[in-house]
Amino acid sequence: MSDQPKAQHPPPPDLLAVISRQETVLQHQLDWIRAVDSKTPVVIGVATAMLAVTGALSPAPTNVTWIAGLLMAAGSLPLLVSIAWSAAATFPQTTGPRASMIFFGGIASMTNTEYAKAVAGRSDIQHLEDLNAQCHRNAQIATAKYRAVRHAMGWLFVSTPLWLAACYLLYKG
Repeated sequence: MSDQPKAQHPPPPDLLAVISRQETVLQHQLDWIRAVDSKTPVVIGVATAMLAVTGALSPAPTNVTWIAGLLMAAGSLPLLVSIAWSAAATFPQTTGPRASMIFFGGIASMTNTEYAKAVAGRSDIQHLEDLNAQCHRNAQIATAKYRAVRHAMGWLFVSTPLWLAACYLLYKG
């Protein structure tokens, strides 16, 4: 029994054009995922640098005033949350359609001979169904990654005024 979904609609008149369009959609989704993956190192770098500056400006614990300590904590906590969301955005998503001939996990679960037989025995409709399932899965992955990077950037922005105030008080001494 195949893990691929059964066709629920008759094949479109120009099946190869639909397959080509879906391959383009899949490529766009992979590009969007790469775009998120290129944003997160910047967020992590900025947040880490801000934390490092806070640490460098921090006096001995006995010399920290209550207001400076409060601002340091209030400015640093959102930075840590931003880094956590960035990590969530970059964490690899490796689940996909189980019997896919497109998803690397489905392909890697077979021997080379099994894969060659499976690919050779597929119809264009089965290939389109596989593409549709892969497009859907990549849309889920892209949505989760964009949500996480949006949170990471949001927390970075939330921390900035508090961090600036803490740096001012710490530098002023």
